Parts: sequence; C-alpha cells; structure tokens
Amino acid sequence: MATLSPTHTDLPRPDGVVYAPVPRGRKMDALSLLLTGSTQGSRAAVEHFMGFAAQQSLAIDQLWAAFEGSEKGALLASVLIVPCAGRTAITFLSPVAAAQEATVHATLVRQAVAAIDVSKTRLAQALLESHHYAQADVFVQAGFQRLAHLVYMQRPITAQHIMPLELEPELEISTWAPSRRKLFEDAITASYEQTMDCPGLLGLRDVGDVLDGHMATGEFHPSLWMALHRGNEPIGVLLLNLVMQRQNLELVYLGLAKAWRGKHLGRKLMHHAVRLAQEHHVGHLVLAVDELNVGALKLYRSMGFAATVRKLALVKVTNEETKRRRDGETK
Repeated sequence: MATLSPTHTDLPRPDGVVYAPVPRGRKMDALSLLLTGSTQGSRAAVEHFMGFAAQQSLAIDQLWAAFEGSEKGALLASVLIVPCAGRTAITFLSPVAAAQEATVHATLVRQAVAAIDVSKTRLAQALLESHHYAQADVFVQAGFQRLAHLVYMQRPITAQHIMPLELEPELEISTWAPSRRKLFEDAITASYEQTMDCPGLLGLRDVGDVLDGHMATGEFHPSLWMALHRGNEPIGVLLLNLVMQRQNLELVYLGLAKAWRGKHLGRKLMHHAVRLAQEHHVGHLVLAVDELNVGALKLYRSMGFAATVRKLALVKVTNEETKRRRDGETK
C-alpha cells in the first residue's frame, strides 16, 4: 500500500534570499532556469514551451523564483504552478544541482504553494522521474507527500481479432451523458473501496473534481467513457481518452466495485479497450498504474503491456483542513 511521508512544517530561511512572483521582465530567465537548469539556457526551448502552453491553454502566470538579495538579484531557483481541471495543479521545479540548494528550493515551493487560491485548487501535485532523488527530497521538505511510484505502460495496437464485449445479461453499459454524471460518480466512488490504485489519494478530493480531472486528460469523447451497472447498482467504469494528437488511446481509469472484482470483468473491459483502440486506428493503448497494484500489473502484463518509464507522484493538500478531516475519518 502506498504510504504517506511525514511533512516538515518549519524550514530555515537562508539569509539574503527573497521569494516572490517573477516580474514580467525576468519571466524568460526564470523559465529557462526551470527548463534547462540555467538562466542562459536555450531560448528556443523556452519559446517552444510557451507555444505549447498557449496551444494547450495552460496558464503559466503562477511563476515564482528565489532571488539573491532582491528581486533584481541573481535567480537561484524557480517554480511553476499550472492549474488543471478538477481543482488540481501541477508543480514544476528547477533542477537541484547540489544538496546545499535544497533548503532554498523547498522554501520556494512552500511559499508558492501557500499563495495558491484554495477555492480553485485543492491539490498540488508533482510528477518526477524516479531517479530525481534531490527534487523528491525538496518536495517532501516543502510539505508534499510521496504518493506512489507510477509505472507507465503501453501496448501496440495490431490487427489481431478481438472478440466483442460480452457481459452477463443483468449487466448494462451506459456511455457518458451529462444526465448520467451521478452514475459515473457513484461507480467511481464504489471502485475506491479497498482499492490498490493510489490509495493515498482517497478523501483528498471530491469525486466531482476527480471526474472533471479525468475528463480533461487528453481528448474526451463520450462514447469512450462507460459505466457498468446492474439496474441502479454501480459496478465500475472504463474511461478512455485520445492523446498525443490522436496517435494513442489512454486508459484514464478502470475501476470495479469490491464485490465485482475477481470475476474477470477487468480483463473483459481491457479487451474492449483494445478493440476500441483498433477502431480509432491508434498506435498504442497507454496507461499508468501504481507499482503496488499487483493485480492490475499482472493483468496488464498478461495482455502484452510493457513498461516504458517509472515516475514518482507527490501531492500536497492546499487546504490543510481537508487533509485533517480525511485523516480523522480514516482513524
């Protein structure tokens, strides 16, 4: 089971360091530091990133930096907080080149996250390459919790024949419609009971925010979102979105209620996902899974999925009252 790391509430503040939003005139330098590790890094890389952000409608105005002496001094570190759907935000941090820089970076992250509008963002997240140990330690010092190591996997889509989905007669599949939102929310909630899929997230967000976040992953199509139910009883969900300019299909979420696990429904739904990937003429079906979710990993590997990369996910609740309430409910 994924464990949550203790937080550190007090960080020493090195003398002569100022933490503040980046002035407009220093934005390029701060982004260069973030992307390349140097204020003199590739301007082409910065411009490419800014173009990508504009294309994807990503807000990049929550850019903070640690300055030496004053806001006109040398840039020591930078952090970017990008708001996302579902009242979450992704946090990006400049490279940590030496251990003695960790306190400056951690204080910067803490200050930037503290400035987040908690009415719009409930959860700050960071996703790091698994070997970025120094950055991971910085985020923990700044109050983030290690959530899970995620294994990213993919399966090539070939022309092999996949049998159509066949379910028991009493089971129904409904595709997404706004009028069915509660059905999808109830099915997602039911799938969380004793889940092994990032259990540390449970209770940190409203299910409505979770649903909105899933919907904003890639390109949403109602026909690729399915809820299983038996009458009014929610059983599970299969959520798929097109990604990478429709080159791949992503398994955004697959979950089943506890009583319906171990009945081969997950395998049937995954075969259906492969069939849908064929129909959309994509190159791969892709997904990410908690490495401690042994059952899911076994299923995916048996179906030809191979790991491509491993990343560490960290999270921090922006409104600490939410976390205290969750922790109280789980004791």
